[in-house]
Amino acid sequence: MEGLGIDPIQLGAQIINFAILVFVLKRFLYTPILGMLDKRRAEIQEGLKLKDQMAQRAEEMKEEGKKLRVELRAEERRIVKEAVDEAKKREREIMEQAKAEIREERDKMLAEVAREREKLFGQAKQESLQYAVLISEKLLGEKLDKKSQERLVKEAIADLSKK
Repeated sequence: MEGLGIDPIQLGAQIINFAILVFVLKRFLYTPILGMLDKRRAEIQEGLKLKDQMAQRAEEMKEEGKKLRVELRAEERRIVKEAVDEAKKREREIMEQAKAEIREERDKMLAEVAREREKLFGQAKQESLQYAVLISEKLLGEKLDKKSQERLVKEAIADLSKK
C-alpha cells in the first residue's frame, strides 16, 4: 500500500476518527433530530386529526342548526295557528255576544212598541167612547144618566172589539 501512497497507520487513524465521528454524530445529533422529527410528525398528525374532528363537529353543528331551524319553523307555525284559532274563537264569541245584545235590545224595543201601541189603543178607545157619548147626547138632545152612559160604552166597546 505504500506504493499507492497510502500510509496504513494514517488510514487506520482516519477510519477510527471516522467511526468516532459517526458514533458521536449518531449519538448526539442524528438520534435527537430523528426524535424531534418523530415528535413533530406526531404533533402534525394530532393536529390533522383534530382538524378533521373539528370539521366533522362543524358539520354536525350545521346539521343540528338546520334541524333546530326546522323545529323552530314548525313551532312558529303551530303558535301562529293557535293564535289564529284563538282569534277566530274570540271573534265568534264577540259576534255571538253582539247578536245576543242586538236581539235583547230588539226584544226590549218590540215590547216598548207593544206597550205604546196598547196605550195608544186604550187612549183611542177612551176618546172614541167619549165621542160616542157626546154624539149620543147630541142626538138624543139630553144628557145621559150614568146607567145609560155605561150601557152605551159597553155597546161601543163590543162593537170596537168585533172590528
